[in-house]
Amino acid sequence: MAEGILILPAFLGALIGYAIRNMYLTHMIGFVLLLNTSFTYYDTVDKDGIESLATETILIHASQAKIWDVLSHRVRFTAHGNLFFRAGVSHPTSMQLSYDNNKKCFLNCELSNGFAALAIEKLDSLRQIRFSIPDEVRTMKELTFYDSLDAPHLQGYFDASYGEFIIKPISENQCQLIANTKYKYRITPAFYWQWWSDYLVNAMHRHVLEDIRALAESK
Repeated sequence: MAEGILILPAFLGALIGYAIRNMYLTHMIGFVLLLNTSFTYYDTVDKDGIESLATETILIHASQAKIWDVLSHRVRFTAHGNLFFRAGVSHPTSMQLSYDNNKKCFLNCELSNGFAALAIEKLDSLRQIRFSIPDEVRTMKELTFYDSLDAPHLQGYFDASYGEFIIKPISENQCQLIANTKYKYRITPAFYWQWWSDYLVNAMHRHVLEDIRALAESK
């Protein structure tokens, strides 16, 4: 993903070449110093982070009750065809609502990179499921020859705080199913990484929603 950023340095490199031919030496020195300072901005960490909400909506030709029935039982998702998810970006392979001994509700998710018990924050029958996402959920797997490798560069750049499903009935047998994920990213440049973050989160949303739609419409 970071290769896209190289387009800008390449363009600026061409400008430098043009500047060498057409500018006085003193102007050139000032230009290079300014350019060197500006590149310290790229791939740096924003400690505070920037929050964003990724949302995706799908139309399902099924009743509210049928969609809720799918969401409240175990769902096994089909294999993801997206290149980035196949390469290691974390995504759910199955999910199921369950209760612990204290009657606390969780959404148990089997992920491509592990397992997560996501605490349910809101469970509104036939309407909404909202769950929190703990910090320890790995967003990406390092491609390596080693079985166990701690990869600090994959930690702390992207943190999802919650996800949710919302069912909005349109008619008796037609509903919108909405998937939302609230997340924070701490890497700059913001315009570039927000685009990639939204792209990947919504690609995951679409895959999950399409599988849920197929199950609901087959009932």
